Amino acid sequence: CCSLLPPRLLDTCKVVYVARNPKDVAVSYYHHNRLLTVQGYQRDFATYWNYFEHNLLIGCPYWTHLTEAWDKRNHPNMMFLFYEELSKVGTSNF
Repeated sequence: CCSLLPPRLLDTCKVVYVARNPKDVAVSYYHHNRLLTVQGYQRDFATYWNYFEHNLLIGCPYWTHLTEAWDKRNHPNMMFLFYEELSKVGTSNF
C-alpha cells in the first residue's frame, strides 16, 4: 500500500499528528457513513468493524497510516499526540 502522506512532508513543514483510539475512530466513521446518503451504509457495527479492521473502507488504510506516523514520531518536525492527551490539556493552553 502507498502512503497517504506526501513523501517530503516532514522535510518541508511541521506536522501535528493526532491519533485516536481505533474503536473511537470506527464508531465515529460508522455513524458518519450511515448518515451520508452517498455512502448509505445500513449494516451493523460488527460488520463495519470487520471492514474497518481490514482496510476495506473509503479513507483507509487507517492502520497503515497510523503506523507510518508512529514510526516518524521522533522526527524533529513531527509532534505525535493522542486525542485523549488533548482532551486532558483543555483549551486554556491553546
